[in-house]
Amino acid sequence: MRAEAADDRTRAAERRDARDAVVLVVLVWAAGVLPRLAAALTGPRGSSAVGEQAAAGPLPDLLGQVLVVAVGVWCAAVVVVRRRDLPRDRLLPLLLLLLPWGWLLGRDLFVGDRPDAQGLLLPVVVVGVWVLRPRLEQLRALGVLVVATAGLAVAMGLVLPGVGIYRTGAGDPVDAGESLVPLGILAGPYTSGNNLGQVLVLGAPAVLLLRGRAARVAGGALVVAALVWTSSRSSLAALVAGVVAAAVLAGGGRVRAVLAALGVAGATAVSALLPLAVLDDPEAFTNRGLIWAGSLAAWRQHPVVGQGTGYYTDIAGTTDAIAGSAFHAHHQGLQTLVTGGAVLAVLVVLLLLAAGVEAVRRVARGQTYPAVLLVVLAVSCALEVSVGFVDRDLFLVVTVLPVAWSLLGRRPERRPARPRRPSAPPAATGPVLPARPAVPAPGAPR
Repeated sequence: MRAEAADDRTRAAERRDARDAVVLVVLVWAAGVLPRLAAALTGPRGSSAVGEQAAAGPLPDLLGQVLVVAVGVWCAAVVVVRRRDLPRDRLLPLLLLLLPWGWLLGRDLFVGDRPDAQGLLLPVVVVGVWVLRPRLEQLRALGVLVVATAGLAVAMGLVLPGVGIYRTGAGDPVDAGESLVPLGILAGPYTSGNNLGQVLVLGAPAVLLLRGRAARVAGGALVVAALVWTSSRSSLAALVAGVVAAAVLAGGGRVRAVLAALGVAGATAVSALLPLAVLDDPEAFTNRGLIWAGSLAAWRQHPVVGQGTGYYTDIAGTTDAIAGSAFHAHHQGLQTLVTGGAVLAVLVVLLLLAAGVEAVRRVARGQTYPAVLLVVLAVSCALEVSVGFVDRDLFLVVTVLPVAWSLLGRRPERRPARPRRPSAPPAATGPVLPARPAVPAPGAPR
């Protein structure tokens, strides 16, 4: 009876942890989407000279702050309820996830720059995942939310094209020549098609976690359709890479774990080195060559500690040569160097190594999602900035959250070794002699 009662308590605790993990995913998603949706519905639409704004007006501002507080309160409640059973392992991955945020925050505070409320989300979310120790399968909630985001964006584009279609600063639709479809460039609740495209493509691997083949096919088709409508070439390239990775790694196992290691390392290396190949061509990748050259020059001014997270926002109001098109570095590696210097670059490399090793281990045990995500992330980061530690909070739910889930969540059981077939008895050699007839015992009836 005692053993059964203990089992019941264990199962109840696991159900509670699973529920709390899903609530955390929903809250982080809401903090990234709902303030921007409110801004889209209540404020002017159009591209901005300083990139993505979290909110525009009192309502989006208030909503954003309320949701950040909600995430913080929920994670604090998670810690308090489990204060007697807090984990004592995975401290190194936890530290690796927090150090880049801590370095950038400390550097900015030292020079007098204060982060906004969204800049405090990362440590709260990471600690919450560390305490909850969720299973990877519970990230199917993220898959549902990604499909919902795609559906919301498509609905806005069809029903409210004045809101859901990407527009210039003057409020006019962007030149149709940049769009892959005649309906314009889909932006949904975000301020550009590239931002929506990154959210969808980085969340697309989670759609593969949905239950049922029909749900995965229907959800995936909606996400792909919305991605094509965004006309985000970098996101479409990342989608192709993700589809290939998912197909190659399907089923997992040791052989596919080796392929995962090669794929993640190769995609990351190509992404990191891409700017060096086009520094002499300022028009490469739609003028990214110019931005990359200017970003390298900015990094050389402060190579160790960087320029701070507000660098690109600051130069937008100047006559700098790259100010007209540099919302950010348009490359994750250069953004890392420019904002946080070599110190941040080392911390990020260590985090990537830990995430890559964990992803390969999980492929060996049959879980391919983390490896597919890292491949998609590497390709996306070659032309965009998809990860932010104290900014870019709109991508937090599809980047930092699932990486923390993989590094800090429960690992699957090891696959049992395949039983070997029993070896056949050795074949007889030489001629087979006929068996002798039995000789009856004396006195036995014949």
